[in-house]
Amino acid sequence: MNFVEEPKFAARRRMMVAQLRTNKLAFSEDVLDAISKVPRHLFCQPMYVASAYEDVTLPIAAKQTISQPSTVARQMSLLELKPGEKVLEIGTGSGYQTACLVAFGVDVYSIERQKALYDITSDLFQRLDIRVNNICGDGYLGMPEHAPFDKIIVTAGAFQLPPKLMAQLKVGGMMIIPVEDSSGVSNMHRVRRIDESQFAVDKLEECNFVPMLSGVNNA
Repeated sequence: MNFVEEPKFAARRRMMVAQLRTNKLAFSEDVLDAISKVPRHLFCQPMYVASAYEDVTLPIAAKQTISQPSTVARQMSLLELKPGEKVLEIGTGSGYQTACLVAFGVDVYSIERQKALYDITSDLFQRLDIRVNNICGDGYLGMPEHAPFDKIIVTAGAFQLPPKLMAQLKVGGMMIIPVEDSSGVSNMHRVRRIDESQFAVDKLEECNFVPMLSGVNNA
């Protein structure tokens, strides 16, 4: 990752990570180390830069949001990542979580359905020298041409566990995905692939994400 920043941003990022360590949720220290390397303010719209290192969601292009740092830390920690693993990210969004995954040392494949957002983020990845295999496409379809994946991380709320994504997990692999139930409540879910036909699913804490939609928005 190649960037130059004002000292004030580095200081704010250190404070943010220190606050994350006090969060009631469990975060991996290796994940926090990766987050400490990523300039979140560069992934925010200019009018929100002052809030970049607060633990809040912020608006980005295409009526989407950049996730809270604590949400990024939680999802990455739940994945039990190991450097060198092959990870599929559904919902590139601002690219912030993508950059945190790259900083952790995994091989990232990422899908964004919003063409306008994909264009913005792809340009940012190039300017920051962030090496990621990203496409504009339907997240529900995954990237079967690059499967199987060690881990899959989904950054939008699905209405059911997507079978095509589950099929792209390696045996022994894991997916973290928010799923909304019939009452409208979303919970984080952890899916482990046991063998070719069996999966173990754990329902975790409540969460709040933008909905996971199918298709591609070229507008």
